[in-house]
Amino acid sequence: MNPEVAKQIKEIRQDRIHGASWLSRQAIGVMELAVEKSKARNVADFLQELKAVARELMEAKPSMASVTNYVSRFIYEICQESEAKKDSDSLKKLARSNLNDLLKDSEKAFLKVAEQGVEVIEKGDGLMTCSYSSTICQTFQVAKLVGKEFRVLVAESRSSSGKAYGEMTIEQLKSYGIPAEIIPDNAIRGRIKRCGNS
Repeated sequence: MNPEVAKQIKEIRQDRIHGASWLSRQAIGVMELAVEKSKARNVADFLQELKAVARELMEAKPSMASVTNYVSRFIYEICQESEAKKDSDSLKKLARSNLNDLLKDSEKAFLKVAEQGVEVIEKGDGLMTCSYSSTICQTFQVAKLVGKEFRVLVAESRSSSGKAYGEMTIEQLKSYGIPAEIIPDNAIRGRIKRCGNS
């Protein structure tokens, strides 16, 4: 496997910060890099390379269904279409196009989830979230942009290694101009009553 591809797969495997949406797009990017770096001279070898990369990506984040779904979809489509391709160069061109389409689909799905989340936020709501989610932050940003006023309590979400993921959420929400307050993990139960309509 190409060293750059292997390095990026390792980064995805070790990532403890980003959510499934972001990591899915990273996985698509890794597949794209694998296509670019492939030295395969025939269709069979090219497919074998891609399948090996796909397997490593799925094993890197086995609990994230979206990573598996996007990678599996790409492999399925490229295998189906390979039957009509005589050489690896034409299949590589097709693979690049398919990956570009997958990335667009992923971005659309991300925005759609955020837009649907906005619909459940009402003016004056008190909301609570924990850890870090780019999708949640995007939802709050869109809600703010359409004029909804709300406040957010963010659980500290401190990991065993000492990293407080809630602080990441707070920083992002404050950059959007959204009122947010971080609360220690051991104080969550006492603060939940502050959530809801005020």
